[in-house]
Amino acid sequence: IHFSSNSGFGYSFINFVNPEATILFWEHFHGFCSWVMPSDKVAEVTWSWKHQGIAQHIERYRNSPVMHDTMPDDCKPIVMRNGARATFPPPTKKVQQPRLRASKTRGGSGSFHLPGARSVASCCESSR
Repeated sequence: IHFSSNSGFGYSFINFVNPEATILFWEHFHGFCSWVMPSDKVAEVTWSWKHQGIAQHIERYRNSPVMHDTMPDDCKPIVMRNGARATFPPPTKKVQQPRLRASKTRGGSGSFHLPGARSVASCCESSR
Protein backbone atom coordinates (compact mmCIF):
# COMPACT_ATOMS: atom_id res chain seq x y z
CA ILE A 1 0.00 0.00 0.00
CA HIS A 2 1.22 3.47 -0.85
CA PHE A 3 0.25 4.95 2.52
CA SER A 4 0.44 8.63 1.56
CA SER A 5 -2.11 8.17 -1.26
CA ASN A 6 -3.85 5.07 0.17
CA SER A 7 -3.55 3.30 -3.16
CA GLY A 8 -2.42 -0.22 -3.92
CA PHE A 9 0.67 -1.12 -5.89
CA GLY A 10 -1.57 -2.93 -8.35
CA TYR A 11 -1.50 -6.60 -7.49
CA SER A 12 -3.20 -9.18 -5.32
CA PHE A 13 -3.04 -12.88 -4.61
CA ILE A 14 -6.08 -14.98 -5.46
CA ASN A 15 -6.39 -18.63 -4.51
CA PHE A 16 -9.06 -20.36 -6.59
CA VAL A 17 -10.71 -23.51 -5.30
CA ASN A 18 -10.64 -25.36 -8.62
CA PRO A 19 -8.72 -25.27 -11.91
CA GLU A 20 -11.82 -24.31 -13.94
CA ALA A 21 -12.28 -21.06 -12.00
CA THR A 22 -8.59 -20.30 -12.48
CA ILE A 23 -8.85 -20.74 -16.25
CA LEU A 24 -11.99 -18.57 -16.51
CA PHE A 25 -10.38 -15.80 -14.48
CA TRP A 26 -7.10 -16.01 -16.43
CA GLU A 27 -8.87 -15.86 -19.81
CA HIS A 28 -10.95 -12.85 -18.76
CA PHE A 29 -8.34 -10.76 -16.94
CA HIS A 30 -5.02 -11.47 -18.69
CA GLY A 31 -4.67 -8.49 -20.99
CA PHE A 32 -7.72 -6.72 -19.49
CA CYS A 33 -7.69 -2.97 -20.05
CA SER A 34 -11.36 -1.84 -19.90
CA TRP A 35 -11.06 -0.13 -16.52
CA VAL A 36 -13.83 2.06 -15.09
CA MET A 37 -11.29 4.81 -14.44
CA PRO A 38 -9.18 5.98 -17.39
CA SER A 39 -5.90 4.07 -17.40
CA ASP A 40 -3.29 2.76 -19.81
CA LYS A 41 -2.57 -0.20 -17.54
CA VAL A 42 -3.02 -3.72 -18.86
CA ALA A 43 -3.65 -6.59 -16.44
CA GLU A 44 -1.21 -9.47 -16.34
CA VAL A 45 -2.07 -12.77 -14.65
CA THR A 46 0.83 -14.88 -13.40
CA TRP A 47 1.50 -17.68 -10.94
CA SER A 48 2.82 -16.88 -7.48
CA TRP A 49 6.04 -18.86 -7.25
CA LYS A 50 7.04 -17.96 -3.71
CA HIS A 51 3.78 -18.92 -1.97
CA GLN A 52 1.22 -21.39 -3.28
CA GLY A 53 -2.20 -21.99 -1.78
CA ILE A 54 -4.30 -20.10 0.71
CA ALA A 55 -2.61 -21.68 3.75
CA GLN A 56 0.80 -20.28 2.77
CA HIS A 57 -0.64 -16.82 2.10
CA ILE A 58 -2.46 -16.78 5.43
CA GLU A 59 0.73 -17.82 7.24
CA ARG A 60 2.61 -15.05 5.41
CA TYR A 61 0.24 -12.33 6.67
CA ARG A 62 -1.43 -13.49 9.91
CA ASN A 63 1.50 -12.32 12.10
CA SER A 64 2.52 -9.44 9.85
CA PRO A 65 2.57 -5.84 11.15
CA VAL A 66 -0.11 -5.09 8.55
CA MET A 67 -2.52 -7.03 10.83
CA HIS A 68 -1.84 -4.74 13.82
CA ASP A 69 -4.89 -3.07 15.39
CA THR A 70 -3.59 0.37 14.36
CA MET A 71 -3.78 -0.51 10.66
CA PRO A 72 -7.00 0.47 8.84
CA ASP A 73 -9.16 -2.52 7.90
CA ASP A 74 -9.02 -1.67 4.19
CA CYS A 75 -5.21 -2.10 4.31
CA LYS A 76 -5.40 -5.65 5.66
CA PRO A 77 -5.57 -8.89 3.69
CA ILE A 78 -8.94 -10.56 3.48
CA VAL A 79 -10.31 -14.04 2.94
CA MET A 80 -13.41 -14.51 0.78
CA ARG A 81 -15.53 -17.66 0.74
CA ASN A 82 -18.28 -18.06 -1.85
CA GLY A 83 -18.19 -14.33 -2.59
CA ALA A 84 -18.53 -13.20 1.03
CA ARG A 85 -15.83 -11.94 3.36
CA ALA A 86 -14.81 -14.51 5.96
CA THR A 87 -12.87 -14.04 9.18
CA PHE A 88 -9.13 -13.90 8.65
CA PRO A 89 -7.44 -16.48 10.92
CA PRO A 90 -6.08 -14.88 14.10
CA PRO A 91 -2.37 -14.35 14.69
CA THR A 92 -0.37 -17.07 16.39
CA LYS A 93 1.88 -14.59 18.21
CA LYS A 94 1.86 -10.93 19.24
CA VAL A 95 1.64 -8.72 16.15
CA GLN A 96 4.22 -5.94 16.13
CA GLN A 97 3.14 -2.38 15.36
CA PRO A 98 4.14 -1.33 11.83
CA ARG A 99 7.18 0.88 11.41
CA LEU A 100 6.68 3.11 8.43
CA ARG A 101 9.75 4.31 6.62
CA ALA A 102 10.40 6.17 3.40
CA SER A 103 10.76 3.86 0.42
CA LYS A 104 13.69 4.31 -1.89
CA THR A 105 12.33 1.87 -4.45
CA ARG A 106 8.66 2.89 -4.48
CA GLY A 107 8.60 6.57 -5.20
CA GLY A 108 10.94 8.32 -2.77
CA SER A 109 9.87 10.42 0.18
CA GLY A 110 6.15 10.39 -0.64
CA SER A 111 5.91 6.62 -0.60
CA PHE A 112 5.88 4.42 2.48
CA HIS A 113 5.78 0.68 2.97
CA LEU A 114 6.01 -1.83 5.76
CA PRO A 115 9.50 -3.25 6.16
CA GLY A 116 9.48 -6.90 5.13
CA ALA A 117 6.08 -6.70 3.39
CA ARG A 118 5.68 -6.30 -0.33
CA SER A 119 2.04 -5.29 -0.28
CA VAL A 120 -1.24 -6.06 1.31
CA ALA A 121 -2.44 -9.20 -0.37
CA SER A 122 -5.94 -10.47 -0.73
CA CYS A 123 -6.18 -14.19 -0.17
CA CYS A 124 -9.40 -15.17 -1.75
CA GLU A 125 -11.34 -18.35 -2.29
CA SER A 126 -13.90 -18.42 -5.02
CA SER A 127 -16.19 -21.20 -6.12
CA ARG A 128 -18.64 -21.48 -8.97
